[in-house]
Amino acid sequence: MTDLIDFLNARLAEDEAVAQAATPGPWNDDGGCISNADYQITDYGAYTKADGEPEEWEPQRQRADSAHIARHDPARVLREVTAKRAIIADVEPDDPSAFIDGWRDEHWRVLSLLAVVYSDHPEFREEWRP
Repeated sequence: MTDLIDFLNARLAEDEAVAQAATPGPWNDDGGCISNADYQITDYGAYTKADGEPEEWEPQRQRADSAHIARHDPARVLREVTAKRAIIADVEPDDPSAFIDGWRDEHWRVLSLLAVVYSDHPEFREEWRP
C-alpha cells in the first residue's frame, strides 16, 4: 500500500513541478486562441500526424484544443494537486501496521481511483487498477 501512496505522491510532485514551471494563468479561451494577461496564442500552424503526414489545423479542433488548454491552466493543476494530497492524507492510516491489519476497502478504492489517472506511467502497477 505504501508503494501506491509513494507512487501517487511522486506523480503529484511531477504535476506540481510542471504547473509551477508553466506560464501562469489564468488562461482564457477566446474561441480558438488562448491568452492570459501577458500572452496570446492565436495560430498553432500545422502539425504532423503519427504517420508523418502533415495536416492543417481544423478550426473546430483548434477551438477544442484552446478550450482544453485554458481549462487546465497551471492554477487549476495546482488546485488539483492540493486537493488530491488532502484526499491521500484523509485516507492514509496514521499507523502503517493498519495496512497489514486490514485497511478498509473504501480507502484502497479511493487511492486506486486517484492512481488510475496515471495508468500510462511506466511505474503504474496493474494491481492498483480499481
